[in-house]
Amino acid sequence: MPTTALTRLLLIIIALAAIAAGAYTFQQINQQPQQPTIYNRVPVFTLDNHLGKQITEQSLQGQWTLLFLGYTFCPDVCPTTLSLLNQLHQQLPAEQPLNVLFVSVDPDRDSPERLNEYIRFFNDDFAAATGTRSQIDQLTGSLYLPYRIGEPDSNGVYLVDHAGALTLIGPDLQVYKYFNPPHSVTELTEQISAIRDAANG
Repeated sequence: MPTTALTRLLLIIIALAAIAAGAYTFQQINQQPQQPTIYNRVPVFTLDNHLGKQITEQSLQGQWTLLFLGYTFCPDVCPTTLSLLNQLHQQLPAEQPLNVLFVSVDPDRDSPERLNEYIRFFNDDFAAATGTRSQIDQLTGSLYLPYRIGEPDSNGVYLVDHAGALTLIGPDLQVYKYFNPPHSVTELTEQISAIRDAANG
């Protein structure tokens, strides 16, 4: 075989070997569980839940929680998201339950009784809570979840602009993920399961 042809053949073999080695290394790296990112810690807070009982940050300890901001008079985003969360709740393994907490930022209209009726429409296992304006602001401000009360019309009806993100809180009260809309049940199921597996080692 001429020298130039042999050289080309060797270069091709070396290149293919390098590609194969790189692909193997990439595969090995991706097979190793990556430690999930922690954004911030849930602040000290006090709210009243849909059963009229007081809850604090300690109520979330020891379980994975998906927190969602909204209000019961929300015309579209809230019912759509809670319906999706009901589907997600059914998709996740029974041995790995996920607590869903709906926090109303409209305490003037959302009493515990109304919250109880509203949240049970979607899933009996879901929880809802609200509080005074300062209590709500303490929680939402620390979690970087903005909202804004709109101007009421002539009938006193108003809308509330609020974050559509889902906040994943770990049993250690750390925030592990903000899921921004649009939401997908399949993607949420995969990502939440991956984060929990990685956090559990």
